[in-house]
Order: sequence, then C-alpha cells, then structure tokens
Amino acid sequence: EHLAGSLRLVAAAVRGDGAEDAMWRNVVASADDPVGSLHAAAEELSAAASAEGLEGASCLMPEGLVPVAYALDVAALEAAVHAWDIGCAVGVPVELDDEASHRLAVTAEVRRHLGADAGFQPPLQPAVDATPFEALLASTGREPVGRSAHPSLWAGIDGWR
Repeated sequence: EHLAGSLRLVAAAVRGDGAEDAMWRNVVASADDPVGSLHAAAEELSAAASAEGLEGASCLMPEGLVPVAYALDVAALEAAVHAWDIGCAVGVPVELDDEASHRLAVTAEVRRHLGADAGFQPPLQPAVDATPFEALLASTGREPVGRSAHPSLWAGIDGWR
C-alpha cells in the first residue's frame, strides 16, 4: 500500500493536481489486490512522467516546490528500496545498477536535508566493500549484508525520467 500510494502521490504532484498536505498523509492502495494496485500506480506515474513539457518544470511535493526530475527520482528511490524490502521478504534478490544507485543516493541525501525522509530509518554506515546499491540501502537504514543481486528487475527504471 505504501509504495503504490507514494507512486500515485508523485504522479499527482507531477500532473499538478491534488498536492495538498493532507493528501500526502491519507493515501490508501487496494488491500484486496496489492499487486494490481502497485501496477496501476506505476502506470499512472509512467503516464504522468511521459507528459509533454516536463523538462525543467517544477511540482509541489511535501518538501516544497521541487524540480519534476527530483520528484520522479523520489518515486524511483521509494520503488528501489521497497523492492529490496519485498525481495528480502520473498527470497528474490534485487539489485540496482551503479549509476542509478549513485543518483538515488543523492536524492536520499537531499530528502534528509529537506526533512522529508520520514519513510526511512536513520542512515547506517555501509560496509567498506559495499556496492553503490548496498550503500544506498544503508542510507535508508537497511542492512544489505549477504544479499545477492538480480539486475534484470530494474530494466525499466530509466522510463521514469
């Protein structure tokens, strides 16, 4: 529910509708069909991100008026971190490429600086030999020690920008 709601909220912000503060606290996804709800939210975000005229545009997020590119990276950050959470829960390894991991690490740091990282735990120190994705996970309070990678799960991430 949380991830689907987050994706829908970013889609609404990118479209420029429904960005009132209360909306950000009261999003509920379908508990009857969480996979369908997540898929629909991803489609909604993809449609919003594909709209004409977004290059250089801004939108209203909880942290204030931000570039649309940043808002889309927030959605990608949420998706990457929660995909890892779900993967751990069901035994499916999840990995993100180094370039995307570095970009989303910057997004996570900006969110912390702006005080908008309420969905994540305090950052942990990554292992000395951590991959960029493991370092990103540590920055959101996760301990990715001993997890394996599966890069094919993230083939579509660039379509969100």
